[in-house]
Amino acid sequence: MRLLGASSVLALTAAAMIAGVRPASAAPAYAMCLHDADAAACIAARAAQGAPVHGWSDRMDDLVRSGSTDTVADYAGKVRPLANLVRDVHISPTGADIALVETIDPEAAATLRGAGTGEQWRQWSEAYGGETAGRALSPDIRAGFVLAAAAYRSADPFADPAAKAALDKSKDEAVVLQRAMRSVAGIAGGARGYGVAPPGARAVLARASTVAKPGDGYLLTLASYARWLGDDAAAAAALERLSPQPGAGRDWRTESALWAALGRPQEAAAALKAAAAGPDRDAAAIVAGRAWLKAGDKAQAAVEARMVLADAADDPTDFTAAIRLLADAGAGDEALTAARALGARAQASDDASKSAAFALASEAMTAVGRRDEACNLARRSLGLAGRSAAAQNEKWSGRYHADAPVNVWLGPDFSDTGVSVDDLRRAYRDRATRALDLCGAAGEAQAARGGKGEAGRWDSLVALHDPNASTSARLREAADTAAADPALAQRLAEAVKREPEPDDPLGRLLWRDGVAAAQASAGQADAARATYAAAVRGLDEVGNPDDQRTAAFAMARDGRLMELRLSGKLTPANRLP
Repeated sequence: MRLLGASSVLALTAAAMIAGVRPASAAPAYAMCLHDADAAACIAARAAQGAPVHGWSDRMDDLVRSGSTDTVADYAGKVRPLANLVRDVHISPTGADIALVETIDPEAAATLRGAGTGEQWRQWSEAYGGETAGRALSPDIRAGFVLAAAAYRSADPFADPAAKAALDKSKDEAVVLQRAMRSVAGIAGGARGYGVAPPGARAVLARASTVAKPGDGYLLTLASYARWLGDDAAAAAALERLSPQPGAGRDWRTESALWAALGRPQEAAAALKAAAAGPDRDAAAIVAGRAWLKAGDKAQAAVEARMVLADAADDPTDFTAAIRLLADAGAGDEALTAARALGARAQASDDASKSAAFALASEAMTAVGRRDEACNLARRSLGLAGRSAAAQNEKWSGRYHADAPVNVWLGPDFSDTGVSVDDLRRAYRDRATRALDLCGAAGEAQAARGGKGEAGRWDSLVALHDPNASTSARLREAADTAAADPALAQRLAEAVKREPEPDDPLGRLLWRDGVAAAQASAGQADAARATYAAAVRGLDEVGNPDDQRTAAFAMARDGRLMELRLSGKLTPANRLP
């Protein structure tokens, strides 16, 4: 029997629609794709049949990583990236909204910035909303997405038929290549990076490095992409081509971080001169300080730490990192004084902030090696979790009033229903138990969690960026992190197999998908493919069509990434953007 590829699936669907037959997309048999020569592309093609184009960004990211070039080309032609903003935003777009638009339509982003807020935004959206909402992706941006998808399936993405067709319609190669680099690696408005280097990634770098007279934005993308691929020489070469006088729009955060990563702290510190005081600058200054420390200049590292401690008077989130940097730079007495100041500040905090403030003070004392004091502060944080939760909930009840106070650790609550005291208590308790873990009181932390998180559990093996992310997202991140350490990857793969599977069909298939990623990172090819196949078959058991489609997009992505992991195509030292 002849098996159908992804393009055949699309053709059959079109024929069914012409004949007046209802296509199978209402309940697609995803398991059939396991018999296809390119299962990931087949799943992507089925998932994209009739997929909505609002909320398009995550779907596009998944499609690119599935390597389904034909499907990416088709979907990119349907996307109207500004439709959601015009339809759903009632006050004005956020900075994050505009930053995403900037990566695909700079002209539209400039228009949105000038549209105003409140009543001005309403008037603008009434006058120009229809025209803006119907704005399609440019041929250059569409070609960039298709080229990125081709890089996930071929060592020569420029020879891919769909990529060649898209490139023939484009006008500005620099725009195409910048979009492709962002999408391949997940940088500067692209998707999350996965620590997997697709076969065509270096071909994109080689072509991108030849663009004549690129702007600073392009060069920073090129440097980030080269660094992600492990080509530090290419990254440095791109940075050295930056304009001597940075313009107002140059991303000093990225520039400083790249210079620091390349071991050039002087350039990293110079890039910070364009930054205004604030949390973003503080975080970048700590990175620069670490680079100074690595270069052996403890005096300059201490300067960066002191700058953060001076700037962060109203925002303590970077205090602990700055105190640790100060201690490592040899200014231990000064670091201890700063840490104890946090304890005094916690004592003086209002009830809503007190639990989190003591947790922060505990982390600072751990950073300077005073673990007994740190544990005492963590215990106080845990004991105050209930009182702080109740006080914060009361503050949030007046969140729409101009004088409503805001807790700097939790921020405002903009939800319609509010956050329960129980949820807040859990948030404060989790922060306190994390402080207990750091100071060395793991047993107390485990008891406070109700016995969960025992040694040997998969989520105790790897430090995760966001411990509150979904289980499947955390498991995939753990698999990525462990991929560069064979022994750790084996322990992770063994630990996840000991865990019980969720009962619901959606949770079960997503769990299996994550387990397959962990097994692939451990090099367990047969087990990974079998687990992935079980997850794909589970798609047909999901009753909610929207949930099924969202999961299918992710499965298409993870099928391609699994095979790349198994073939050893990882970024050097598992670098993530």
